[in-house]
Amino acid sequence: MYNRAARISDISSVVRTCQYLRSALDKCVSRQSEDCAKLCEPKQQVGPLLDEHHNKIQALLEKNPNASRQELGPQIHVISEETHREVHGLLSDHQQQLEKAMQQGEHRGEESRRSVPPTKASPAP
Repeated sequence: MYNRAARISDISSVVRTCQYLRSALDKCVSRQSEDCAKLCEPKQQVGPLLDEHHNKIQALLEKNPNASRQELGPQIHVISEETHREVHGLLSDHQQQLEKAMQQGEHRGEESRRSVPPTKASPAP
């Protein structure tokens, strides 16, 4: 059976551990909040750019209701490139590096898809 001094010592130890854990948790939450703020700021700036991109393309389609997307492709491409430049300008150096790596991966994927010879179409059932 524990004596009273041993129980108090055990309780004090548990309290110190809880205080340490609380402090560590507060620091973690603070870091996560800072990271989130860093991510949210560009997201808040990019959102309106993407909305504007959508609206420009929608207006182009409405202005040319009889034109196919293929016919409007060059104009849509210009709008998309403009939006891409604006978004790219908001990215940090690290984000730009990640974007570049992602694009290179996509490009390699396209090359590998192109290098595969087309398969024969299966006969219609």
